Order: sequence, then C-alpha cells, then structure tokens
Amino acid sequence: HLYMDYGDREFGFWEPARDVYAKLTEELIKKKVLVESRIVPKGKHNEASWEKALPFMMDALFYDL
Repeated sequence: HLYMDYGDREFGFWEPARDVYAKLTEELIKKKVLVESRIVPKGKHNEASWEKALPFMMDALFYDL
C-alpha cells in the first residue's frame, strides 16, 4: 500500500506538475499498486504541511480492508 501527496504550491508555476503526478498515479494503479494519492490544497514542501497530511496518511496506510 502506498500513500503519496503533493501540495499544490510545491511545484510553483511548473504547469505540467498535476499531469505528471496524475500519470504517475495512473501507472501505479495499472500495476495493481494500492495507492492513495492526494493533491493538498495550499500545501507546501515543509514540515507544517506534512504534519497536516499525517492523519490522512495514517488513515490510508492503516485502512482495514
């Protein structure tokens, strides 16, 4: 099981970021990887954003199937 996210403010103005991220998610799903993938509104590449994402990550990784 894989959790991944990125903040919508992490990549600055690099326009293709969402498309690249979506393609990566799609390829993992095709390979039958159980993946939880999120784009975090107002998220940045810093510890404050990661702390806020922690509950989502824990719920995703420890989801009881």
